[in-house]
Amino acid sequence: MAAFATSIALVGACAVGSGGADGDAVPLIGAPDACSGRACKRVVCGARPSTRVTGRVTDPAGLRGIYNVAVYVPNGAIAPVPHGLSCERCVSRSVDAAVSTLTDARGEFVLDDVPVDVAVPIVVEIGRFRRVVTMDVPACKETRLTDDAVRLPRNAAEGELPRIAVTTGASDALECLLRNIGIDDSEFASGSQERGHVALFRGKGGGGVKNVPVPEASDLWNDPARLALYDIVALSCEGDEANENKGGDDPLARQAMHDYANGGGHVFATHFQSTWLKSSPAADFRGVSTWDTTKDVGTDYAIDTSFPKGQAFAEWLAANGASPELGKISLDNVTFSVGDVKEPPAQPWIRSVGSGRVRYFSFNTPIGTPREAQCGRMVFGDLHSFGLGGSDFPDGCLTGPNALSPQQLALEFLLFDLFACVDDDRERPTPPR
Repeated sequence: MAAFATSIALVGACAVGSGGADGDAVPLIGAPDACSGRACKRVVCGARPSTRVTGRVTDPAGLRGIYNVAVYVPNGAIAPVPHGLSCERCVSRSVDAAVSTLTDARGEFVLDDVPVDVAVPIVVEIGRFRRVVTMDVPACKETRLTDDAVRLPRNAAEGELPRIAVTTGASDALECLLRNIGIDDSEFASGSQERGHVALFRGKGGGGVKNVPVPEASDLWNDPARLALYDIVALSCEGDEANENKGGDDPLARQAMHDYANGGGHVFATHFQSTWLKSSPAADFRGVSTWDTTKDVGTDYAIDTSFPKGQAFAEWLAANGASPELGKISLDNVTFSVGDVKEPPAQPWIRSVGSGRVRYFSFNTPIGTPREAQCGRMVFGDLHSFGLGGSDFPDGCLTGPNALSPQQLALEFLLFDLFACVDDDRERPTPPR
């Protein structure tokens, strides 16, 4: 190795030696108090490329790259993943990263100036999905991780998964969508059991878990303490509003879901689960949208690309074969509930071509509070993931992860967006620090 130059270059907050004449890496010299942890093991490579790690983060099925996944090298110990109801925003969450980045619309990432060491942990994380892989990082070279190494975890043996409550229904089966993105069958359990990460509750006309008693959905959504156990609540369409199992005509019926979202919960609702908005006791939920069952003609829909995530959504659909033209998608299992949405707080994602009516929208909660105080999220879609529910899991899940329709692919992207930490959709996501 050639003699080292003695000049000092700064990488982030750390003093490191600059490269020698032949471009060899120079280890940290001097100023030991200028950095801490793994950040002190970064090097400057001179004429050579930087120390780089690349890869593609895929869904648990290992098939489709996932957008907006944080990839980072922690500077020290990795903090545990919190579970249950908590108020957490992207900008307020610190991971103390030596280096960090986000995946693009194809799931690809590039980490530059990675610490040079053996057994360096690389964390991939979106919301409360997390997987950690360790690798030896050679200086001034690019190392590409295999897709399987940084695939999001299928089960608890591979990493962390969010705790998800799913209510089943007669007209949709969101539990099957979760299975199709790759979550292992072993993670699905009755909501009465203390195991697995996906807890099933029986909505009107819905199925349960094969050979296992499943509690009623009313046991979940009428109980704030029970709702608070979960990071995500997914509400499958029941075929009608079924307000009788959501508190009936009681003036405070459906208040628990409003409070769950305001406390930092994430809620995914399809079709007739619109009742959580239109029949909420809270005026802010009722005011997000007007409701209109007039049907649009045709199957062509447009992606709203006026905001950064919407553009990424359009690119992701095209990359995964779900879009015949950038920004367009054909959908064939669409319902018609929404009239107009109030922008803001609502952010439209999918609109009917021609009428412009919104078929899917999201909003952050609590509505009307400053953006930095909003830590919950609710999404509503007139898109069924499946045309029918009612069968016990897994028998009713007729398609596998290789056979997703364009509509199911769209819902996969939108589901992972719901899994992610909360931020302002009008701003481009930034890596954790």
